Amino acid sequence: MNSKPDNKSSAEGRVTPCAPQGGSGTGVSPVCFDSNGRDARATKSPRIGFAISTKERMDLTRQVLPALDCGGFDLIWCDGSKTAEGRAFASVEHFKNTPLVEINHDVTGGPDAAIQFSLKRLLALATTTSA
Repeated sequence: MNSKPDNKSSAEGRVTPCAPQGGSGTGVSPVCFDSNGRDARATKSPRIGFAISTKERMDLTRQVLPALDCGGFDLIWCDGSKTAEGRAFASVEHFKNTPLVEINHDVTGGPDAAIQFSLKRLLALATTTSA
């Protein structure tokens, strides 16, 4: 599943790391702010991108996903899973606030190759959205 990013105006400022609003373990969703103190989730076309690289081990991925759903950046998912369950796990249904702009399957060759692939995809997305 590949979707094209929105080519509207880019975000202003930098996004600070996500932190849970209301303290740890409160069940309140995280909030991110740009350098002007505005809620970064309202940004239409973020300039920041993150990639998540997975291969099976859905139990560990489930622990990470909530921290990535604060918005303010684009996310691509690079998966090297071989099982049907692992491949199906990589999906947009895990995110409500963060745009999952791309899912790549069959990312193989080990962690170094996955990082290299992810960085190339992020650079390609940044190039297409800044034009």
